Amino acid sequence: MTFAFTADQLALAEVVDGVLARHAGAAALRAAAGGDGEVRDVIWRQLAEIDVCSLTVPERAGGLGLGPIELVAVLEAAGRHAAPVPLAATIGGFVPLVVAAGEGGGAGDVVLARVVAGARATFALDPDRAAGLPRWRDGRLTGTVDGILDADRVELVAVPVRGSDDRPLLIVAAPDALGIVTTPAMDEVSAIGRIAADGLVVDGAIELPGDPSPAIDVLLLAAGAELVGLSATLVSLSVEHARNRVQFGKPIGAFEAVKHRIVDAHLGVERARSLVRQAAVLAAAADAEAGVVAHLAKAAASEAAGEAARMAVQVHGGIGITHEHDVSLLYLRARTLAALLGGADDHYAAAATAHLAG
Repeated sequence: MTFAFTADQLALAEVVDGVLARHAGAAALRAAAGGDGEVRDVIWRQLAEIDVCSLTVPERAGGLGLGPIELVAVLEAAGRHAAPVPLAATIGGFVPLVVAAGEGGGAGDVVLARVVAGARATFALDPDRAAGLPRWRDGRLTGTVDGILDADRVELVAVPVRGSDDRPLLIVAAPDALGIVTTPAMDEVSAIGRIAADGLVVDGAIELPGDPSPAIDVLLLAAGAELVGLSATLVSLSVEHARNRVQFGKPIGAFEAVKHRIVDAHLGVERARSLVRQAAVLAAAADAEAGVVAHLAKAAASEAAGEAARMAVQVHGGIGITHEHDVSLLYLRARTLAALLGGADDHYAAAATAHLAG
């Protein structure tokens, strides 16, 4: 399969890259990890001004109405700059779930209009527990969901559930109404949420009657795209350090043990990038293989992030693991994002299962 972004898609990615180059990056990540909410707000406002926050919202609801390929282009840029905002969770998770379950209008478009107006959002879903979705009965929620990204920094949460007749549907509510309990993430940038409900009355919940599961493919490739961008930055920083750091009279990049480790990490990133983009093409075409490749993309991206993070710390030596160095922050973020929604082994197994079932 050949792939190339169009001129418009490249221009979109370039604009996003420019905005994030000015407002995101390691300094913003460090500030966010230290509890500075203003830096997050500034980045979100800048992205909202260029309509990126409503990238995947259909035009009928006031969004740009763009698809998985544009989503990948934007989220790779967000990952490169380690933007500490819930962009992937909003436009790659929440919005596709609402679009799939909203069935083309009504209450779904009302929810999406809030995203267009600037609301930050996330989702509560473990893709490997689709059969064990929480139960929704007469406005009451029962079930457990772990690993809710950015749970402390959003206004809306989408929760795939099973209704009274066992059919899948989606509810949307505020984090407080869902009783989400948060714990700090490894990277300290945002909290990871957990729902543990037993007949919880969810005040203000909006029920969308459609099946949200077709959006899972997009959700996984979105997570993979952000990881690819972040992993590429770790490789770039390591290459630069290996060129400039001199030991025994020569740059450390001249030593095979260093250069081979960097090359291995780079190859892992490129493999993951290829799979993420293939998954985007298949998702855009509603291809039957989209689900299999989406799982492979997330698996490869998680592997690439883990390898790039470990490599970057080792190439930078003792300073790389210190909290004061940017590589340490990126290492922690890469490890956090790689584990969310399931790690590599989980998704390789899911891809195999989906392939055999097909």
